[in-house]
Amino acid sequence: QSVSTTDLTNSFGWTNQEEFQQHDVQELNRILFSAIEESLVGTPAQNIINELYHGTIVNKITCSKCKKISEREEDFLDLTVAV
Repeated sequence: QSVSTTDLTNSFGWTNQEEFQQHDVQELNRILFSAIEESLVGTPAQNIINELYHGTIVNKITCSKCKKISEREEDFLDLTVAV
């Protein structure tokens, strides 16, 4: 027996056209995390996504002439991994 996915796709906020487009895993992950966070507002677990998945990455750039190092921190909930 088939199951309707209408409620699921509607929860992503996708239009009818977007339902048939390919979406990547990171996009789906962000949508799911956002929905989970919204559903947990006001509960003891309201920060669980951030507590479990938040991290900080430091990007470093070194000037080839003066050797000065420039650093910039960026927060993330997911990482892109080259395979």
